[in-house]
Amino acid sequence: LVIISHGYPGNRYLMSHLGENLASKGFVTVSIDHTDSTYDDQQAIASTLYHRPLDQRFVIQRMAELSADHNHFLSGLVDAENTGVLGYSMGGYGLVNNLGAGFSDELVNAPEAPPNGLLALHAANNAQYRENLDPRIKAGFAVAPWGMAHGVWHSDALAGIRTPTFYLVGDKDDTVGYDTGVRAIYKAAYNSERYLLTFIN
Repeated sequence: LVIISHGYPGNRYLMSHLGENLASKGFVTVSIDHTDSTYDDQQAIASTLYHRPLDQRFVIQRMAELSADHNHFLSGLVDAENTGVLGYSMGGYGLVNNLGAGFSDELVNAPEAPPNGLLALHAANNAQYRENLDPRIKAGFAVAPWGMAHGVWHSDALAGIRTPTFYLVGDKDDTVGYDTGVRAIYKAAYNSERYLLTFIN
């Protein structure tokens, strides 16, 4: 199973070329329309900050249920126990959190964060955070994951990632950052098997 999680805003068609290519190689690919985060229904980013990790985990669980349903066309076809998540920008933000890097207190209390400390659910200092992670995620592909240059993670939180991950970014990316952004994530996630592909210029 491969979950495809778009940016903010975006939609399920944004990386359809990639989903179709993976499907042609035998993967079951599922591309999400993230509520409050699509071109048609974009809302303030607070909703995306909270829901993105949850959306990804929800879809994994739902696909497992559909595969177990003998009356569904996906019956027996989805190996959700071996799931890869491909996240672009805010999709990468959710992915990095789901791989084991809890958010910083700075993000939890940021002006753009959802109210009432809701992001504490995904925070590194939450004792229950790691219990909520889905062990079925066996690989990550983070395309320009957003957040590091904005204080979303501290380096020690990124050391909590143990899942193999491929990072992809351009060295001139001024939205997610390179040296202070994706390359910093890659360097700090030293407890995982990881790869970084950088598009120069």
